[in-house]
Amino acid sequence: MKRVFFLIMAVLMVLPALAYGQGTNINSRPTADWWTGNGRDVAWSWAKAIDRQIANSNQVGTGSIFYVDADVTNEGDGSSWSNAHDTIEECIALCTANNGDIIYVAPGSSYALSGADAVDLDVAGVRVIGIGNGADMPKFTYATTTGELVFGAASVWLENFRFVAGVSSVTHAIDVEAAADDCAIVACVFTEPTTSSWEFARAITLASGADRTLIAYNTAYSADAVGATNWLDMDAGVNNGTMIVGNYVYGEFAEGAIHSDQVDLETMLAGNYVTNLTAGQHAIEFSAAATGVWSDNRLYSNAFATMYDPGSLKDGGGNWGVSLIDNRALQIPGNNEAVNKTVSKLATGTDDDLFDVDGGPIVIKAFWGLVTTSIGATTTTCEIVFDADSGWTDYDFSTDVTITSDAAGTRYTFTNVAEGVLTPMEGADGGASNLMSGGGWLCGEGMIEQNLSTTDNDGAITWYMTYFTLDEDTVVTAQ
Repeated sequence: MKRVFFLIMAVLMVLPALAYGQGTNINSRPTADWWTGNGRDVAWSWAKAIDRQIANSNQVGTGSIFYVDADVTNEGDGSSWSNAHDTIEECIALCTANNGDIIYVAPGSSYALSGADAVDLDVAGVRVIGIGNGADMPKFTYATTTGELVFGAASVWLENFRFVAGVSSVTHAIDVEAAADDCAIVACVFTEPTTSSWEFARAITLASGADRTLIAYNTAYSADAVGATNWLDMDAGVNNGTMIVGNYVYGEFAEGAIHSDQVDLETMLAGNYVTNLTAGQHAIEFSAAATGVWSDNRLYSNAFATMYDPGSLKDGGGNWGVSLIDNRALQIPGNNEAVNKTVSKLATGTDDDLFDVDGGPIVIKAFWGLVTTSIGATTTTCEIVFDADSGWTDYDFSTDVTITSDAAGTRYTFTNVAEGVLTPMEGADGGASNLMSGGGWLCGEGMIEQNLSTTDNDGAITWYMTYFTLDEDTVVTAQ
């Protein structure tokens, strides 16, 4: 009797710390069946429920816990590892919607998916967690192009699984359906297939209206095959509140690795590392006017100009991109500031193209020139002019100023008048300040040019410009 008393006291001491919901009614007075292990033993059932909650101490809740092991020796009712079910679907069928139920899947469990809804997470509020690290993580291998894992209900959480394409052009690995709001795909790995021609055309697709999806801390490789379109495809329709956080994506994609052509709302892109090896394609591409915030992303593609398209997402800062191997990353300009540069050799002609403005006007906040090779003794003047596209007007940004024999290191700045006076500064003269102030120069669509009075002189000038765009479709390209 003393032993029973101490066991009861131990359970009562553990219970408040666990803060879990009771699954067993212990409000009745103890009976002779308590601690006997028979079917009427309420105390024993209660103790077992507490034991399961302790085993799951970081996921304490009101729900039941079920276990899946593809290699279980004697399949049981899913209530423990020793009598686990061998498929996730069997445990999904045991879950109660919005009850906080949890399904654990054993290390090394492997499943071949060969048709639509091969695994359907269609009970709301269920958390499915794979156990194991690296190659021991539970694995889904796609045996046909139509195999899929589907989020079919809201508030479902999927964590720590491996996804492997077993054939070419798998339509998608995961499909989040329209009814599946508030779902999460966390810490999963989309591995490089063992055969180079196998790939997921799209790893994750979101149906129109699937809102507030969390896609976080996943890893994806698709560099060997060339048939992938996107890693994350949000083209089906508007998705609100999508959070794409901390993912590492490296592959060859025919479109943006993360892609949407919809006017999504309240999108968040933060802390992602995304590489698209396909020339001229984006790492991140929101081609419509999606709203939200993007910050602290690291991107790679072969050209800075086509590396990213954030739509109308607000730039929270800290986005960086690199377009050349072994080069350092450059900070991606936000909507309010950008930097471009070009080098113009004096011997190439009187009108040298510097920067092409296309898609809408800009405001030039600062404009500098730096003599990188000393200018020769032939008399030469220089001015900065605007060669306008149709619908805009040609004009001069600056006066025509002599630059004959200016030494390497000379800086060219412009006074804040109309026209701006091109002002050479040599050595320590004037430091490196830019004399422009106030509202800057308004520039329409067209070509910003360096206009020289001669084609026969030595020397080279590098021009630098900072600006902000006045239209979301504006692109400025150094020539």
